Amino acid sequence: MRASCAAMIDAERAALCSVDAAGDTASPVRAPLRDVEMTVTRVTVEAGDRFELAASPACVGLALMIEGLACFEIDATGVRVSAGQAILNAHLSPVVGTCPADGRMVRLSLPRNAAQAWASALHGGARRLARAAFVFRADAGLAELADDGCESMKAGAVIQAVIAALASHEGIDVACPASRSISLARRRLDADPSRAWDLDDLARGVGVTPVTLQRGFRDCVGVTVASYAQRIRLSEARTRLASARETRPVSAIAHAAGFASVTAFARAYQRVFGETPTKTRADHARFPHEVHIESD
Repeated sequence: MRASCAAMIDAERAALCSVDAAGDTASPVRAPLRDVEMTVTRVTVEAGDRFELAASPACVGLALMIEGLACFEIDATGVRVSAGQAILNAHLSPVVGTCPADGRMVRLSLPRNAAQAWASALHGGARRLARAAFVFRADAGLAELADDGCESMKAGAVIQAVIAALASHEGIDVACPASRSISLARRRLDADPSRAWDLDDLARGVGVTPVTLQRGFRDCVGVTVASYAQRIRLSEARTRLASARETRPVSAIAHAAGFASVTAFARAYQRVFGETPTKTRADHARFPHEVHIESD
């Protein structure tokens, strides 16, 4: 296990310092909430039924009461969830609920790191869900979970609604506090996107080991350090391609973004933005007053 971990960190060091000529880094760059999956279960409960709301280091549990009432004992405190309310279990283990009367609910399991990555992307820093349970009204997107056919809802839409509800009802810094060291590393990468960062130097500069830094990025940002650094460079390149003032060829922009070849750049660019660099440039040349830069 120790040798395997060391090999992974060595690969990450190499990926962070340079982009391979074939365009392949340690892992594919993906925008938050893309290709995220969830499990959804609609349940009819009877008076006296007990149930588990699952949670683990990998996932969080969400339950929405459609009808009836659910009661939980969490951290020696009684918690009640009424119809139209939801409870998010962000502990690292399940909590047990009891239904004192007949009712209906929807239970979901959501990937923890995807929720944390969205919170980080939306509110800045590098955030982790507090290990707690939160009860809030199921507003906006969450209310749709009560409808028939909710199983077809996208996990990304549910995660967005959950983070919005937590920010509104609890405050984002309470529900999803920022990690100081990982947030600082992210700010340093953001401030100098063209730099060929060294993983060990970056980790040392924020007071953690390379392994801790790598794990923190995966947990809080949803990608490796190298993938995040590449995403910054690609976003900067996209801004340049969309600018009427940028006259350099795509090859020059690719080189400025740290890519060894146009092929590598185009492959990574399309993976992130869903279109080629030349299409981005052509679209903004055709509609210069309708510039819209996507961001993660």
